Order: sequence, then structure tokens, then C-alpha cells
Amino acid sequence: QLDPYRAASARACSMVALLSAARHAVVGGVLLFLAKSLAGCGSDAPSCVDPCPPGFTLKPGDSALGPQCVSNAAAPASSVCRGSSYAVIGTCKSPVGSEPVKCAAGDTDNGVDEHCCMGPFDNKWAACHSHKKSRGRRCGTTSSCAYSKNVIDIWHGYVPWSTSKCQAKSTGSMPNLQPCKWCRNAADPDCWLPYYVTIDDTCIPAAPSVGWYSENGTIKVGGEPIPLKSTCPNNDKTFCPSTNLCADGECAR
Repeated sequence: QLDPYRAASARACSMVALLSAARHAVVGGVLLFLAKSLAGCGSDAPSCVDPCPPGFTLKPGDSALGPQCVSNAAAPASSVCRGSSYAVIGTCKSPVGSEPVKCAAGDTDNGVDEHCCMGPFDNKWAACHSHKKSRGRRCGTTSSCAYSKNVIDIWHGYVPWSTSKCQAKSTGSMPNLQPCKWCRNAADPDCWLPYYVTIDDTCIPAAPSVGWYSENGTIKVGGEPIPLKSTCPNNDKTFCPSTNLCADGECAR
């Protein structure tokens, strides 16, 4: 879970993570073996005394996200897997490129889109060529859930707190349980706490003794945690995939 200012780079890191760790990217029929290729998605060892919160173990991540804090506990039955997404792209040609390959076995095909594109010999400083198009297949995967044990990260962040921090519907980003960035105290301005998405379309703390957020975003430790309700803009029930119920902009039970 990331705030808007870091969402774009996180999605890029997540895309490389999915394709490098669990998938092969196929672009224009050519198999690409992706490794660490994006600045800011490094796998450098963490440099702090306690990189992970109590109950979590630092484990090697993939080539994109780097080491991650993984829960020592199994995912509870009340939690659900919030999947991630990736794409496979066909060739860039006029009037339209080739059909992209299928999603990996066991993954969900979410359809094909067409977009204008630029070929390898096109002027990179020019606008996207409208006479050339490529097809991209959107795929959904749950491969990240087995690794993270259904734990997601909800960031406190610098931006104003909002209950939309809890999102029962997948945003397409993989969890990023970044070492050394978990919330150690209420004064931490930009940090994450571990949560589960539940079968009630709410978010509950994965480790209340480590910390949890009140409804106004205050960081609390211990006590009786309050679940965060997931929002459903415009009363769109698709934002509440488990209950399929939305009332007054929030997923209902």
C-alpha cells in the first residue's frame, strides 16, 4: 500500500518483481529474462539494527523489491489474498501489432487493450505514433500471497490520512514490506504497519503488538485494535469483492 507520490515507482518495481521472480516477460514474441533493472528498486542489505518488526523475519526478496519482512505466522483463515497484476505485450506495428501471449498457467486473463506505441527505431523524442499500436494482455496473479502470507503494508505517509488506506480491491501492486521502514513509534512520519485484508472487506492489523492505525491515522500499540473499513467510491460494489456490499461509500458487512 503506497501513497500517491511513491505509487508510480512502486508499481514499476512490482511489475519487474512479478516478471523476474515468478514470470518471464514476453514482448513481441521474444523471451526477456528480467533482472534488477530499475533505479530505486534495489536489493541492498538493510542498514538498521532492527530491520523488521517483532514476529517478522528478514528474507531475500526478488531482484526488484529486494529483502522483505515476512511474517513468522501463517495467514489466518479470515484473511484473503489480494492479488497483483502484470502485463504481456505484443509487437509494435502499423496498424496494430501481434496478439500477446497468454497469461502464465493458473493466472487470470483480464483482457487485452490496444495502445499507441513507438518502435525501436522511432524518434524517441517524438509523440507516441498514432499509426502504430501494440496489444497488451492484463494478467492477475496470486503468486505474491504465498510469499507474504497475505500480509500487506499500509503506509502512514506524509499525505493526509484517509480511510482509503484500506483497499479491499486489488490495486495491482505487490506488498512492499520494506525493512527498516516499519513504524517504530507514533512520531515516524513515513512508515508502514502490517495488515490483512479480511473476508469482510476490512483491514485488520497483522500484529497489534507492533502497531495499528486508529480511524484518524494515529499509530497505537496493543489494546483492542479497530478494523479499518475499505472505501467504495461512488458506491461501486466491485471495490468490495468479498461482501459485494457497499453503503455510503464504505464496504458493508
